[in-house]
Amino acid sequence: MEREEFLVKERERVAKRATVLVVSAKLLPWPGGFSRIPAEALEAAAAVAKKAESDGMIRGARVFAFADDLHLQINTFGLGLHNPEVHALAFRAISRRRLVHNAG
Repeated sequence: MEREEFLVKERERVAKRATVLVVSAKLLPWPGGFSRIPAEALEAAAAVAKKAESDGMIRGARVFAFADDLHLQINTFGLGLHNPEVHALAFRAISRRRLVHNAG
C-alpha cells in the first residue's frame, strides 16, 4: 500500500471514530449564595452545546449537575481528543461569566 493510499484510508477510518470528551467545572460556591447550580446556568451551557450540534460541529452533548460541579459531555466524530475547536466550545459552555449572567 502506497503512503498516499494509506493516508486516505486512515482519514476515512478516523472520521468514523467517535470521541467522547467530558469536562467538569467546579462552580460552587456560586456568587450570590446559591447552594446548588441554578437550572438557568445548566440551560445556558446546554444552549451553547445545542448550537454547536445544530451547526454540525459536534454529534451531540449533554449537560449535568452533580453536587457543585457542572459536567459537559461532548460527542464528536473524527475530531479527536485534542481538537482546539471542541475545547473552545467546552470553555464557552462552562464560562462562569455566561452562566452567572444567565442565572441572574
